[in-house]
Amino acid sequence: MTSKEADCPRTMPSRDNDDNKFDFFDQVVENAQNAEGPCQGCPAQTDTGGRFVNPGLLNPDGEIMFLTIDPSHYTDWSRYETWEEYNDAKSSMFYDARGGRALQRLLGPIPGVELSDCWLADAIKCPVNNDRANADIDSDTAFDHCGSYLAEEIAFVNPQVIIPLGNDPATQLLTHHYGLNIDPIKAGTRDAGSTYDVDPPVVVSPHWSNGWLGRHNNRKKVRQAIQQYLTI
Repeated sequence: MTSKEADCPRTMPSRDNDDNKFDFFDQVVENAQNAEGPCQGCPAQTDTGGRFVNPGLLNPDGEIMFLTIDPSHYTDWSRYETWEEYNDAKSSMFYDARGGRALQRLLGPIPGVELSDCWLADAIKCPVNNDRANADIDSDTAFDHCGSYLAEEIAFVNPQVIIPLGNDPATQLLTHHYGLNIDPIKAGTRDAGSTYDVDPPVVVSPHWSNGWLGRHNNRKKVRQAIQQYLTI
C-alpha cells in the first residue's frame, strides 16, 4: 500500500445533527470552570480552575477514537462561546501541528481513512502532568472524577476502535474503564500494537511526542492492528 497525504478538512460536524453531543461538551466546559458535577473536588480542576479544559477535538461521530492522558495545549476559553467554536478553531490548528501530522502519517496508508474520521479525547479533561499544571496531580484521583465523562464519550462516539496513545491513557482506559487486571503498559516497546478484544476494541500505541511511534516498526504494528477492526 502506498501512503497518501490526508486532506485537511476544515468543516466539523454541525450542531444540527449532534445536539446532545454538543450539549455534553458544553457541559464539560461549564463543569470544569465552575467545579460542578464530576469536576467538583477534582484535584486537576482545583489546580487550574478549568482554564485549560479540553472536552475533545475533531469528529465526535468518528470511527476511530484516539485517547491521550490530558490536555497540553493553551486555551483561552474567553474566545469561544461554545465547544463548537473551540473545535473548529483547535481542530484546524491540530491538523498542522506535530500531533496531527503524526496521526495523518499513521493513518495515511489505510484506505478510506483520514483524520476527519477520528475523535481525539483526553482521559482526564484538565492538565495533570504537563507544563499547564501548577502542581503534581495524582492521575488516578483525577480519573475518578473524569471517568464518567470518558464512559459517556465512548458510548455516544461508538468508535470501531480506541487507540490510547502512551502508557498512562492505556492504563487508565484498560484498568479503570474496562476493569482489566494487566501488567504495566509499555506502549513504546513491548505493547506497541497490542490489542484487547473489549467493546470497543483497544489498540495500544506510543504517543507521538516521545519518538517511540517511529521506532522498532511501531507505526506499522499499530496501523496493522487498527486495520483489523475497521469496516470503513
